[in-house]
Amino acid sequence: MVLIAANKDRIEGTIDVVTKDGSYLWLRQGHGQGRQLFYHCDGYQILVDPRAE
Repeated sequence: MVLIAANKDRIEGTIDVVTKDGSYLWLRQGHGQGRQLFYHCDGYQILVDPRAE
């Protein structure tokens, strides 16, 4: 998955957990960056990365 921020920064990783109501998700990032919490209200756009295996 790829999260796109309002400033067009890209954050790539695998979704680890999503709440039932979709209010937040945990993204497991690569390259030793660990997990990060993202809230729906933060305005990220979520895309499927076609390069993902």
